[in-house]
Order: sequence, then C-alpha cells, then structure tokens
Amino acid sequence: MICCIAGMHRSGTSFLAQWLANSGLPLTTGGDIRSDVSNPRGYFEDLDFVRLHAWHLRRIRRFSAGWKLTPKNFLHFTAEETECATSLVRERSALHTAWGWKDPRTTIFLMHWKKLIPSLKVIIVWRPCADVAHSLVTRGLKQRRPHLLITPISAIHLWHTHNEFALEYAARFPEDTVVIPASQFPSIDQSLHKVLTEQFGLQLEAVPMADLFHPKMLAQAPAWLHWLSSALGADEIEARLMAASLHT
Repeated sequence: MICCIAGMHRSGTSFLAQWLANSGLPLTTGGDIRSDVSNPRGYFEDLDFVRLHAWHLRRIRRFSAGWKLTPKNFLHFTAEETECATSLVRERSALHTAWGWKDPRTTIFLMHWKKLIPSLKVIIVWRPCADVAHSLVTRGLKQRRPHLLITPISAIHLWHTHNEFALEYAARFPEDTVVIPASQFPSIDQSLHKVLTEQFGLQLEAVPMADLFHPKMLAQAPAWLHWLSSALGADEIEARLMAASLHT
C-alpha cells in the first residue's frame, strides 16, 4: 500500500507526516530534509521525491525556485522523469509492504502519480489561506534565503492553485482520498486513524496527535491578510475544502 501526503506548503503536512512516521509508516527512504528554524521538528520529506518535483518545476520556470509555480492544469512528468518516478516506487515497494512520501509539490502532479500508481492513497491537508500566506512570508524573512522569499499576493495565488488541484483530485477519487483541515489537529487523530486503517488498509499504531502537537505550529495571520485573502477569493475555496473534509 502506498500513501502520499499532499497539500499546500505550510499547511500542516510536516506535522501529519511526523504523526504517520511515529505511527509506523516509512516516509523518508530516500533521505530527509534537515530540520531548521521554520520546521524545528523536521520536514519528513523523501529527498528523492522532492528533487524529482523541484527539477520539473525549475525546468518549466527557472526562477520558480523549485516550488513557486501556479500552472493552470495538473503537471505531467517527461518520459525520463516518469522512468525515475517508476524506479522510486519500485525500490521502495521492494523494501516495504506499505510506505509513503510527503511533499507539497506532489499536489500539482497528483494525476500523473495516480496514473503510475492506480492504488495510490492520498491524504490532503489544508489550512486557511491567510495563515498559509503569513507563514510563507514569515519563513522567507526569518531565514533570509532568497529562494524562500515570497510576497503575500504570490503566496495567496500559490495557495489557490494547490487547493484547487487538491479539490479536483479529491472529487475524482473520493474512495482513495481523505481531506484534513489542519484546524482539527490534534483532535482528528482517532477519526483519521480509522479511515487510514479501515478504508486505506494501512497498519498503523494508534499514536495520539496530542503527544506531538503544539499550538504555535499553526499561528494565525493578522487581520489585514485575512482581508486580502478574502478579497482575492479564498473564502469560496475554503468553504469547498471544509465541505470535503473529514471531521472529528
């Protein structure tokens, strides 16, 4: 069984991946990204998948920094990239009966991954637009690394793209997808554990999310950013995400 964690950057995907890893799901076979000031507990991302996605995004747009891209349609790998992706799946499936990966970039490649892995299970995590934009802008300023810098409006557009694709994918493959609102952490752990074990067929330990969660992980944005997100159309998407979401 193969499961991936998708969703917009800074939406709680790392926390969910940490919980899954602690519950017994291998996620970082290809190596992990080191923790930093923005994710002190780690990213729980398989470097091989991150490199594959980021390479494709840089090829499309050199100055995307491997993550800042807002395509109008789902992206698809080249023949060479597809061969690489197939190898990644084959190698990990030889090592584990059940495994997964986490990379927010996966969201805009989901249709191609589903074609490569018809039985793929997907967990989509979402967080309000303003809070994500605030987190992205703050991360760029705090780390002072050029490739992480982003404006609030660009962050909002990026949020729109990722979550529109997430909704489209979830509507097309409802039996193989679960949508999680980060606002439900940590109380959603039992409901999610039930879906993952009974519907997806994963064998996971019942680890309480409360043992890992800290409220500071999901800091809220200032009022002006909520206003801007709303003015740019986030409210309608958030309502659709909430309607599609699993609840406690």
